[in-house]
Amino acid sequence: MDVTRPPTCAFLTLGCKVNQHDTEALKESFRRSGYRVVPFTAPADVYVVNTCAVTAEGQAKSRRAVRRARARAPGALVAAVGCYPQVAPDQAGSDGADLVVGTDGHARLPQMVHELTRGSGPVRVEVRGYPRHTPYQEMAVADTQERTRATLKVQDGCDLQCSYCLIPRARGPARSREPEGVRREAARLVQAGHREIVLVGICLGAYGADLQPRRELADAVQACLEADGRHRVRLSSVEVTQVTPRLVNLLATEPRLCRHLAVPLQSGSGRILQAMGRGYAPEDYTRVAGELFRRVPGLAITTDVMVGFPGETEEDFLATCGVLETVGLSRLHVFRYSARPGTPAASLPGQVPGRLRSERARHLLVRGRELAESFRRRFIGETLEVLAEGKQSGCQEGLSDNYVRLGFAGPSGWRGRFVSVRVVRVEGETVRGVAVGEPRDSCEGRRIG
Repeated sequence: MDVTRPPTCAFLTLGCKVNQHDTEALKESFRRSGYRVVPFTAPADVYVVNTCAVTAEGQAKSRRAVRRARARAPGALVAAVGCYPQVAPDQAGSDGADLVVGTDGHARLPQMVHELTRGSGPVRVEVRGYPRHTPYQEMAVADTQERTRATLKVQDGCDLQCSYCLIPRARGPARSREPEGVRREAARLVQAGHREIVLVGICLGAYGADLQPRRELADAVQACLEADGRHRVRLSSVEVTQVTPRLVNLLATEPRLCRHLAVPLQSGSGRILQAMGRGYAPEDYTRVAGELFRRVPGLAITTDVMVGFPGETEEDFLATCGVLETVGLSRLHVFRYSARPGTPAASLPGQVPGRLRSERARHLLVRGRELAESFRRRFIGETLEVLAEGKQSGCQEGLSDNYVRLGFAGPSGWRGRFVSVRVVRVEGETVRGVAVGEPRDSCEGRRIG
């Protein structure tokens, strides 16, 4: 490294919103250690790839990213960190990285990089297992998140034992941030100008079960809302078994809590759900969704669906299609089953051929687009409160609280402000509206639509 200038560090993130949040925390750690953060495509002294292992595709992308960084900058230090090294440290060490660090080592990464750059040697692998009572690890995130929305991580790890999933191995046991820590960070983010805070976690609905006294996700929501009166709060994914009466009541009565909930279905077949180890039946899902729709008019429920799980028959697949039609979801995320070595599902009989998995996925993707457009069309003529995010193609854009992306006329100065927008036209994924009244600096929770 050239000692006459600050060392540079570049980051690439694969995977979920939690990984994105962790990368922001890593950037801040390196800044505090004297590094200047540059784009991943720029020359850098250190390249950090925050990896994903939830699917075989995510793991393959992680490996390719490490190899690209090594090929682009043979003299730089390349670090592979996160979920992929945690579940496959030996394999991760063969991809060209100088440093391989699991999900337990984020806080120590700048120090490890410093030690490694002092001399050359073999690949350094720093992956440790998680003890049962692992505490939540606080890591500061800078106030420089570029969007009007900010993510706030309140939970990590997972205690569920889904038969297809490596996440408990990759992220350790479920652990939660204390409500006061949630309140402090939310206040800091709002003070920095963010007007929407998205609560994220590996198993977000498990929030608080490990705390003393025991808490639940509704406590984290309330702590976030209490931090300041100007912002709104959005939730990421919550398991259907973790949708509690308190959470439903908050969604129904708190206007600053967004009418949007991601509730994974995975399958509409009771037999497949049991084989997955999901802990609920299709009728449980439809019952909870029905209660949510009844209590929260205009609610958007998005979902994850997996096709091609071992043993999935045409009848099982049609059962999934039937649940999707019955519930009336607003958006589908479709995943083809990916065998993960070391999981119980990987050794199950009846592995579905890849061609059939792809066909089923394509069918659901088409239906998902239709459901999404139908949901958007429900709001033609209604007025929604939109957080303006800036101009795209000459048109101001933003998200409503129930996850409808709208375009409308307005100056660039409206970015980061709340605007009432009447929906006038829906064409596929394009939704156009007209601003009504003046923009506001604080969320009023106007659930007009």
